[in-house]
Amino acid sequence: MTTANDAITVTAGAGTTIATHLAAAKEHQVIVVADDAGHLLGTLDAYVASYRLATEVAVAALSFAFAANTEKQWATIYHTAAATKTVRVRRVELYLAATAATILNVELRRLTATTAPATGAPVITPIAVNPASAAAEATCLALPTTAGSTIANQAFFTQELNLGANTAQTTSFPADPITLWPYEGGDDNVMPDLRMRAGVAEGYAVSLRSSAIATIKGTIRIVFTEQT
Repeated sequence: MTTANDAITVTAGAGTTIATHLAAAKEHQVIVVADDAGHLLGTLDAYVASYRLATEVAVAALSFAFAANTEKQWATIYHTAAATKTVRVRRVELYLAATAATILNVELRRLTATTAPATGAPVITPIAVNPASAAAEATCLALPTTAGSTIANQAFFTQELNLGANTAQTTSFPADPITLWPYEGGDDNVMPDLRMRAGVAEGYAVSLRSSAIATIKGTIRIVFTEQT
């Protein structure tokens, strides 16, 4: 359907004008769908952050050598109190492989204002879905040297994985991603987006914890929007 090509006057009080569209020789009222903040669906600036190494000539997966029973933030998305835009995190996905057998705990956690994540290895530049969109305001870091502060014992997603060593081509390993958000039923229409409020220092982190000495490889994808 194209944009409205006509308008009619509706008598409501002093009367108002509504948009209509001609279909099958009849005028029908045009309805636009907006989100709870009043933004027309599909009009927000959308971004994809792919957490990977900055290379196109070799394997791009992130890699970290865990000591036993240690935790590492693998991906963070964060903005400071100077942020002017609200971020909606719409999807978080994780792909994993292990070089040694281990029990791995995967969590999606909220970052607080106490300590901001810093020194990404590497810093990730989100890609705008619409090339005309401005650069993303949020900062995305892979394997930050300084972890962001979290709320103790709270997580939006927790899953324990019993991983075998992925050391040969014949090793069976799931190719499907682990979807950390939206989690409940995997339905984007059921679970609301995770929010990072404008003017508030906060964000989210994907954290991994290994029960054994193991090198874990993987990539992460975060899809989000920004709005004023």
